[in-house]
Amino acid sequence: MNPARDELAGGCREWYTAGRWSRVSGGGASAVVVPLDAPLVTFGDINRGLWPRKFEPRSATIFSYAMNNYWHTNFPRVQSGAFTFRYVLTSGGDLNPALLSRLGQEELTPLELGELNRNDKVGLRGRLPDTAGSFLGLSGEGVELETLKPAEDGNGYIARLLETGGHAATARLSSGLVRIERAWATNATERNQREIAVQRDAVEVGMGPYSIATLRLLLRPAAP
Repeated sequence: MNPARDELAGGCREWYTAGRWSRVSGGGASAVVVPLDAPLVTFGDINRGLWPRKFEPRSATIFSYAMNNYWHTNFPRVQSGAFTFRYVLTSGGDLNPALLSRLGQEELTPLELGELNRNDKVGLRGRLPDTAGSFLGLSGEGVELETLKPAEDGNGYIARLLETGGHAATARLSSGLVRIERAWATNATERNQREIAVQRDAVEVGMGPYSIATLRLLLRPAAP
């Protein structure tokens, strides 16, 4: 979101919450800050309570508010103790939103390792195949998997996709460990809208710039 172009009239133009990254750019160069612990930021100046009608930053400086205690309604004005605030910094000539979104997601949610041993498998139905493979594969430039969870009504699983590059794209979901039996495009409340054809254990869905797609998947164990 570009505050000078995309923000609705009447919105606050003094500080913003950085979902994954904040960027300033000009003259063919960009500088990016990924605030891991303090996502409240301002651009060009600190928040002075002026409530400007236009976003006109005074400089290319990004200020990160380490303590979200600018008001005392829900937070104490004084917070003592030892705190750690981490930031990831990068710069370059061509830092597109899709690249930065992936960087921010990787830094904010690093990979975790979970190992199943013989005792953990007690009570589990079925078994994983004895070959290595990807549980869920996603292809499509700038498309990310935001959510994979059991459906609220218990019928299959819900996958939510996000296009982050600002371009139309075709997302393809596949799996080497489970079989996609059927798939539907749903709305945000997980109500089926239309069925999507499954081709070679994969489904494809077209996405518009910065759009969100929600899919219901019926998954079955892959054939041994």
